[in-house]
Amino acid sequence: MDQLKPGKDYLYLLEYFTAKVMQDRYDSMEERAKAFIKAENLENDVIVNHECLNVVMLDYFADIARLKDFELIKRTNKNKITAFMAYWWLRRRPLQIITDRRDNEELVYINEKFVATFLSKDFLFKNAKYLMENPKCEQYLKHIYYHLKYRVYTAQTLELFLMAIDVGQEIGRINSSLSENEL
Repeated sequence: MDQLKPGKDYLYLLEYFTAKVMQDRYDSMEERAKAFIKAENLENDVIVNHECLNVVMLDYFADIARLKDFELIKRTNKNKITAFMAYWWLRRRPLQIITDRRDNEELVYINEKFVATFLSKDFLFKNAKYLMENPKCEQYLKHIYYHLKYRVYTAQTLELFLMAIDVGQEIGRINSSLSENEL
């Protein structure tokens, strides 16, 4: 596809990441977005704007490079990667409405819905689809979407959210392995 085009101001990113790594991430997010659009039956209403997606990727990789320099690390953890990608997606809004459907105001929040799906299905419940039908989990997913629409968030708060999920999953594993007497 070769859609990712670092301008001269972003060429330094090639010192941190290969062009292939950057292009692969671009392609992966574009594929996810297109699959989401198709799953939501929005092919006639929403497109992936490649210029906006390009800026998402450059901002994301620039932040990860700064983070590596600041923390003196070679690799970032999955929570940071996911949080920074989600943050920049929400800031740059690469899913664009191409129709004027007055019957669906949710299209205005299509990027928030995509990120909520990205965080939940791809990260939170990727190995436990049955949880998606649990009423508490369903309510939690609705709250994630609501939070992204109406609350203040940063990459760091999204990272904290993902870390809390990791801890909750670990607590669940520990509790399931303990006997009734140990609880």
